[in-house]
Amino acid sequence: MTTDNHILIETTDLRKSFRAGPETVGVLKGVSIRIRAGEMIAVCGASGVGKSTFLHILGTLEHPTSGKVLYEGTDVYSLNDDKLADFRNRAIGFVFQFHHLLPEFTALENVIMPLMIAGEPRRKCMERGMELLSDVGLSDRTTHKPGELSGGEQQRVAVARALCMNPKIVFADEPTGNLDTATGESVHQMLRDLNRNKKVTFVIVTHNEHLAGKSDRIVHMVDGQIYT
Repeated sequence: MTTDNHILIETTDLRKSFRAGPETVGVLKGVSIRIRAGEMIAVCGASGVGKSTFLHILGTLEHPTSGKVLYEGTDVYSLNDDKLADFRNRAIGFVFQFHHLLPEFTALENVIMPLMIAGEPRRKCMERGMELLSDVGLSDRTTHKPGELSGGEQQRVAVARALCMNPKIVFADEPTGNLDTATGESVHQMLRDLNRNKKVTFVIVTHNEHLAGKSDRIVHMVDGQIYT
């Protein structure tokens, strides 16, 4: 484990409910967890138990019904919308099952897009993008567009893009779910290497118990609650 022992995220009695006609359906039912900086955590469980909802709330993409999400002691859901969006852009990276790359842009352009949108100088953006593509093993694919890359290579570009703003944490929702076994193993090993070598904190939702077993900690989610 590559933690520096300080608590990066703490949730307290996190709950999320949705209206389904006349009924209220509880998805998260009092989730409390601490995540240390530098950890790699796998969240496992059957479909429909609330894993993605949990990830989205931790990533500030979806508000909880009740409970708190603290980032280094700050209750992020007490921030107004503009400040919350700014925090999300600076502090959080996302990787999804489908890479969501822009097909008309090269691998390098896709990676640096968040920096360009943030108004950083182009030279700084290019240098950061090249560094990240090297980190994920794609220094020879910088000018290739997504259609010229394999599925595994596209997902590596998506990981590099998630790291572009140097976030405190990266949330990955089934990042190997759309890949064959060998490619999935390769991508997961890359995430593990980034965690260990770059001290990147990861929370990964996965159905793959074998890959989950390579993480520092496995959190099992059952019926909206977690068990460690």
